[in-house]
Amino acid sequence: MSDSLRKAWTEIVTASDLDRHLLEVGQAEANARLICRALAEVPLPMDARLLMAGAGTGQILDFANAELLSRYLLTLTDINEDCLVQIRRRVAQHASLRAAVEWDDIEK
Repeated sequence: MSDSLRKAWTEIVTASDLDRHLLEVGQAEANARLICRALAEVPLPMDARLLMAGAGTGQILDFANAELLSRYLLTLTDINEDCLVQIRRRVAQHASLRAAVEWDDIEK
């Protein structure tokens, strides 16, 4: 990733900017439907580990079937610390979710 792109994703784009954009275009809702459909069609064993790298603000959790996701051990990561705060807030809204939230930069 270029330095300017890294700066954009870590310093310029805020969690609220990303939330607003994803809500406007319906991306988090579409992604939630796709993930839940995939898990329903090809179910993983109970307690399988699911990695959601680049999870952004975790807005997908607003639309995903929390009961279905609670069968798995989730790890949600992002490069933006502001987004991680939002992911933690969303995870906390779903008591049944077993989720770790981690900062991650695949290039570092």
